[in-house]
Amino acid sequence: MTNQDIVHLLKSVAAAYTIKDEKKYKFQIIAYQKAADAVEHASTELKNLYEQKTLENLSGIGPTIKSRLEELFETGRVQHFEEVLSGISPAVFPLLDIPTFGPKKAYKIVTHFNLEDPKTVIEDIKKLAEVGKIAELESFGEKSQDDIIRAISEYATGTTKTNRMVLSRAFSLATVTDIDLPSISFLSSPFIASLASVLDSISTKPNPRLLPVSLSVMTFADETAPNCPNKFFKSSSEV
Repeated sequence: MTNQDIVHLLKSVAAAYTIKDEKKYKFQIIAYQKAADAVEHASTELKNLYEQKTLENLSGIGPTIKSRLEELFETGRVQHFEEVLSGISPAVFPLLDIPTFGPKKAYKIVTHFNLEDPKTVIEDIKKLAEVGKIAELESFGEKSQDDIIRAISEYATGTTKTNRMVLSRAFSLATVTDIDLPSISFLSSPFIASLASVLDSISTKPNPRLLPVSLSVMTFADETAPNCPNKFFKSSSEV
């Protein structure tokens, strides 16, 4: 199970708590959201940390959630997660990656229209919105329906709330493009992820319009790390 899979699972548990009783489970929701964020920005796959018995080194994950993750790696499932997620259609959770969809909104639509298939739920809701069915729901209306259509269209182009690169992927890209990893330890995690996104775009699909962006990133690095070695980056033409 990858970090992205774990992020999705932890966010689903937080969403399930929100749907069932947001006030009662306030602290659980915060804990699982914080854990999901920690995993999303981790520089190492949690599976590796588990195998090395160093899961506790990842900040943002408390002992209870740590024990749940250990159960996940040991058995492939977590009984507590299954209990929390029970009674909620699996079709709810894919919607949480789409802007405008919170847990309660997703649950209301999925429940009202008896949607059960997580693989088709996004397309199912888009079709319902396009024929005006979403606007008929209480507390929705035309504007909310239009927002849903727009959000799903943006999602189809890859613009999602969770479309961020895990740092393990960032470091992998840095290795491929000959960045000296030890020399960039001073950089923040968000910067490394942003840098990797640029490198990924250039290396997989060369686009002249991206070169100014990559040059800006390199200029920033040069200005913030005057002692950084010359081999910090290859030139844009070499990437």
